Amino acid sequence: MRKLMGLLIVSTLLVSCQSDVVESEDSKFSLASSTNDMFGKWNFKTYADGKGHKYDVTLELKDERASGGELLMSGRSSINFYTAVFKFENDKIKIGPIGLTKIAGPPDALEFELNYIENLRLVEKVELKDKNTMLLHLSAPSKEVMTFTRSN
Repeated sequence: MRKLMGLLIVSTLLVSCQSDVVESEDSKFSLASSTNDMFGKWNFKTYADGKGHKYDVTLELKDERASGGELLMSGRSSINFYTAVFKFENDKIKIGPIGLTKIAGPPDALEFELNYIENLRLVEKVELKDKNTMLLHLSAPSKEVMTFTRSN
């Protein structure tokens, strides 16, 4: 457990603060008025095509700042824990590089995890359907949507 916590702390410190600005469309609620509603723990449920999964996948958007002023995010995929920094800028979201632990697991769980992490890297827009449902819209070419529900 100490090794895992140490890895999470080290990966947080090693995460670079650079990323490209990605344009996004207007969301149902403005980011400025709904930013506080986005903070908290979320569970990944499905992609837009309805394809679910069998893993306990989480995402936490934190109202805490890294040394560069970016907000912090972390979570767990099918096997590994991850961490990154992100920024909201008007109707844009920028997610920095994602740090990931290196725990081994079954091939199907690793394949799911690779896809999930890659999709997080492609997020360009956040939409709150309501206070308990968040959609992450991915950039081209996929234009996929990931649905999260608020964790209790």
